[in-house]
Amino acid sequence: MLLITAFILGPFLTNYKIHHYFVNIIFIKYFFPLILKMYHSELPGVFIKNPFPKVVNGSIWTIPAEIYCYILVMVFGIFGFFKKRSRIFILLIFSIILHVVKPLSRTKWLIFEFIYGLFFFYNINLLTKKPIYVMLFFFISSAIFFKIGYQNLIFEMSLPPCILLLGIYKIPFFFRIKEYIGDLSYGVYIYGFPVQQTISSLYGSKISFSLNFLLSLLLTIVFSFLSYNYIEKPILKLKPSRKY
Repeated sequence: MLLITAFILGPFLTNYKIHHYFVNIIFIKYFFPLILKMYHSELPGVFIKNPFPKVVNGSIWTIPAEIYCYILVMVFGIFGFFKKRSRIFILLIFSIILHVVKPLSRTKWLIFEFIYGLFFFYNINLLTKKPIYVMLFFFISSAIFFKIGYQNLIFEMSLPPCILLLGIYKIPFFFRIKEYIGDLSYGVYIYGFPVQQTISSLYGSKISFSLNFLLSLLLTIVFSFLSYNYIEKPILKLKPSRKY
């Protein structure tokens, strides 16, 4: 996505001359997320007059965090954390206690949320077979954290299992749509922002918010469909299957 926006979208929309665009330091900084330096989502002369100016793709702030978390998975695997599910649970509890004692920075908090996701990935049966115990756990923990003033922690811990429950209990209508068009979730996430910014840059106040939204939604779905079926799906087929 970085390459598409930098080498296709950027040159098309920039108000710089092409030569100046490619040699500009801002263009070079745009690739910093790839080398784990920092989040930078600006391209020279692109989206300058947008209501949300300069930002090309607000979604890419997650790239450094994602790569760090993938490295973390490798470290956990080396030290045997995945051999027993209880070890992930202990790691999760330790992270929560650490945050309560000394609030984590944003980056460390993202790592905690990743560990939280690992916990559910390895214990998905809890949601499908024993949802009452899961709800009881969250009720008790929410009451404790609310009492000591950690309302945000309650929200961030309660929302993921609720979303997972909705995903697990497949709604027939939506499941049939997914069978035909594929999983567009990641494409919507990664393409949505630059599509909205592009429409805003090209048309500005000439079109209404509603029309902007509809155009953005339709184009994002199209790009997501193409991305999943011609990029993501072929790559996923290369992944070795594994049962947990």
